[in-house]
Amino acid sequence: MYGHLVSLAGFCGVAACYLVFIAQAGCADPVREACERRDAWCSRKTFVWEVSASRSLRLTRQEQEMLQSAPSRGEVASQVSVSGQVAIMRLPGLTCVESVHERASHSWLLGRFRYWLGRDFVLYSPSETPNIYSPPRALVLPVPGDGLYWGLVQDGSDEFTPKMHPSFLAGTNPLRTFTPFFIFNWREGVWTPAGRQGAVVVYRFSVPPVEAEVGLDATKQYAPAYFKAQNQTFRQEYQVHEWRRLDGWWIPGKVEVKEVMGSVSSTAVYALKQVRDTPSDMRPFLPHGTPVKDMRHIPLEAIAVEGLSVQKPVYSYLWSGSLPQKAMLSVVGKESGPLVRFVNAPPLPPEDKPFPLLPVAVATAAVAAVGVYWFLKRRQWGA
Repeated sequence: MYGHLVSLAGFCGVAACYLVFIAQAGCADPVREACERRDAWCSRKTFVWEVSASRSLRLTRQEQEMLQSAPSRGEVASQVSVSGQVAIMRLPGLTCVESVHERASHSWLLGRFRYWLGRDFVLYSPSETPNIYSPPRALVLPVPGDGLYWGLVQDGSDEFTPKMHPSFLAGTNPLRTFTPFFIFNWREGVWTPAGRQGAVVVYRFSVPPVEAEVGLDATKQYAPAYFKAQNQTFRQEYQVHEWRRLDGWWIPGKVEVKEVMGSVSSTAVYALKQVRDTPSDMRPFLPHGTPVKDMRHIPLEAIAVEGLSVQKPVYSYLWSGSLPQKAMLSVVGKESGPLVRFVNAPPLPPEDKPFPLLPVAVATAAVAAVGVYWFLKRRQWGA
């Protein structure tokens, strides 16, 4: 009798372990399952958003004195505004983002920008804009994975795309998304459950100095309802104000974004205009012969810390129709100096002029507050 009980107990133990294994191996988490299914549906869609953004600068007396004592003084606008459109065109493993500044308070803000985000790269196209502060060449950067989920290294001339959170604007799984770059700096971690706020399920991310939180609405198939994240310098908040339902899926229809960086604060409102299928033959495109600067050979850690100002050689080549393999950079490209240079740096040969400094993670809060947006206007782009 005792032997039968032991056998029964053993069988029950094995069965319990098996059920736990099945639960863990299967789709036991309805939140993550819904997020993955929405991501899959969105992965072949194009999302077109109308955007209006404004940015204001509130300097302390010390910052005003710093700015006035700068060797290259110029006019600094305390308030700017931009409106236009962002189109996010998704295919599995490849996304094209087009940002258009159609109207602005200052003419130097007008412009058109395009980015290609692949499985392990981001390609910045030369800006189709009269803005003299925009990059004159294409730029290729490495990323830890699919670029859409990791964000763009800050581009000081585009007001719309760097603040983009693709879970709200393009349907990525928020529990696998680590953007914006200027807060996460390619830090990966785990989004952990942190309770509920009514119908909203809360998940938190904590990898110092980054603290983030996202709320998923259970009444909207766990679509993202809000997001907030900060590090030592930046703070960003997303809030959904309107919803749309397409093919049975709830997606944000109107989103408000707020950001603070030292003395610079900004707001933006994204209103969904259209959702359509993405052409299946979409591929990265640049005009034949476009000059390209490629940084994919540089360690991710170096770029995460120093941003585009990392002082390492890059490879230069002309676009011939497709992006070369990373292993072929030394064959198709010519090694040249660092991507950026500082004002008053020693001159370089005309064919090797680098991009100017785009400060991302290398400035203190006070200097970055003035520098990222306003001081950028004093940098000289290479020809």
